[in-house]
Amino acid sequence: MLTQDAIASVVDGTMAVLTLALMIFYSPLLAAVAVLAFMLYGGVRLVSFSFERSGREAAIVAHGREQTMLIEALRAMTTLRLFGREQQHHTLWQTRLTDAVNADVRVGRIQVWQNTANVLIFGMETIVSLWIAVGMVMAGDGFSIGMVFAYLAYKTQFLQKAISLVDQAILLRMLNLHLERLSDIALSPEDRSFGANADIATPLKGAIDLRNISYRYAPSEPPVLDGLDLSIACGEQVAITGPSGGGKSTLVKLLLGLIDADHGEMLVDGLPLARFGCRSYQSQIAAVLQDDVLLGGSLADNIALFDAPVDMARVFAAATAASIHNDILRMPMGYETLVGDMGQAVSGGQKQRVLLARALYRQPRILVMDEGTAHLDIAHERAVNAAIGAMGITRIIIAHRQETIAAADRVLTLTSGRLSACD
Repeated sequence: MLTQDAIASVVDGTMAVLTLALMIFYSPLLAAVAVLAFMLYGGVRLVSFSFERSGREAAIVAHGREQTMLIEALRAMTTLRLFGREQQHHTLWQTRLTDAVNADVRVGRIQVWQNTANVLIFGMETIVSLWIAVGMVMAGDGFSIGMVFAYLAYKTQFLQKAISLVDQAILLRMLNLHLERLSDIALSPEDRSFGANADIATPLKGAIDLRNISYRYAPSEPPVLDGLDLSIACGEQVAITGPSGGGKSTLVKLLLGLIDADHGEMLVDGLPLARFGCRSYQSQIAAVLQDDVLLGGSLADNIALFDAPVDMARVFAAATAASIHNDILRMPMGYETLVGDMGQAVSGGQKQRVLLARALYRQPRILVMDEGTAHLDIAHERAVNAAIGAMGITRIIIAHRQETIAAADRVLTLTSGRLSACD
């Protein structure tokens, strides 16, 4: 789109200059009138630009708030119904919608004033040009009726191309409004998965070492992890517990290579993560997180995460290990059962086991689970632990349930940003 607009702007500019030269050849006075009208048009657009920009910015913000509240209401519909807050939340959403409509009205009002000023400017320009041209014809100054029509044709072409050029410049300036809103994302440092070591492929055994790790979410906030040390051997199952809000989920993100520590070093099989290759590391691990979701599609698609083609043998094996295979077979469409939006067609326990099957489908060397079995009953949890334990992979489990913690080889407690052995 930008390329097409740039080419059109060059063509319009060239045509405007050529037609202006022809207009001056016919009559410098008439050309001056057209140029004056064009300058007045440019002045109107320039003066109204700041108002239009602020109005469009307010409209973008208002629509964003309205859409956010609408999506939140749809996601939390069950909660709103249980608490009897449907009408209250609907009223709040209508208020946001009204704000968005009013913001659009303000932008429309500015555009109406622009159009009114343009019609007035070019209407007066046409009247003045005709009055001068007709006067020149009647005075016999060598200006004929045919020349009047020819000049008017050139003037129309000039104004159309010159106005189009100004409009393109205004649109380009208006584009900055959207670019500024995206700048926080677009100007963020490149993810290390796409860096210079992105193509490194290193086989993973499953050992992890964290040395003097510190991390905080903002310079003004206290550290979430402070001088943390952790060593996990290949095939070991480690359970990490601790108070809520103590940094366990942050530790999981660091172990998965999703965030970088402010200080300290993470070693994978004795190599720094950068040398091992972040993408290679992430391709050989899997996780079940608290906020994981199912995507629209069949159960087989979700377990394989839309792998092309889906390896059904691996799907069956992963589902069996996650203790969801028999449940799926009892469904009318089996593995072709559609899960619905955000997995609404399955229960909480079934959803968690499907997510676990999705993680096991990757045949990972390291499995990280952040409350990954919290929704399972004891029988299913024991079956899952036995199946995963037989795989011989490294397991890091964030849990509060005693049954989950008891199945671990080693239990650590995360408090004050540091890990300690649990008695």
